[in-house]
Order: sequence, then structure tokens, then C-alpha cells
Amino acid sequence: MSNKTEGGPAFPVESGILNKGMTLRDYFAAKLPSDEIQDITYKNLSRDAQELLTGMKYPIEPPATHRGAMPPAEHRLACVRFHIAVNAAIRYMAADAMLKERSK
Repeated sequence: MSNKTEGGPAFPVESGILNKGMTLRDYFAAKLPSDEIQDITYKNLSRDAQELLTGMKYPIEPPATHRGAMPPAEHRLACVRFHIAVNAAIRYMAADAMLKERSK
């Protein structure tokens, strides 16, 4: 783990044993409130911006065979994966900003 990019261990141990678990970057990312992520994602980021942020394309819904048909399970899972990737990208973007501000 690089202290410069990861912020070092979130919970360092003083006894000389280095805890290689969660980094400060991981901790900051985990602590970002979910409501803030929802505000950022749904109020401020277009689908194009979400795709750019994640490097993924939003899954295109397959044509329905009849009016009101549910999309297949694979499509719904692909949408969930996309939204989880957006969530993670926003969390780590915020964590990186916190680390940058902390290093001043």
C-alpha cells in the first residue's frame, strides 16, 4: 500500500505490526453518506457522465414482447451492476478529494 495514494492504514497498530487491511482511502469511501451519493448521482450526473465515470455503458433494455413485460433478469442484474459501479466511483472520487485536502 502506498501512503501517498491510499492515505496509509485507517487503523494503524502501534505495536510495530502493520495492519494491511482497510486503507484511509477505503475508510473515507465507505463513510460517504448514501444520501449524498444519491444526490450526486441522480440530480447532477447524466447517464453519459455516469458512463464516462465508470467506463461502462448503461445496459440497453431489450424490447418487450408485450406491453408491460418485465425485462429479463439478466438486464436487471446488469443495471444493478452499473449503478453499483457508479456508487463506488463516486465514493472513491470523494475519498481521493479528502486525501488531497488532508495532505495540504
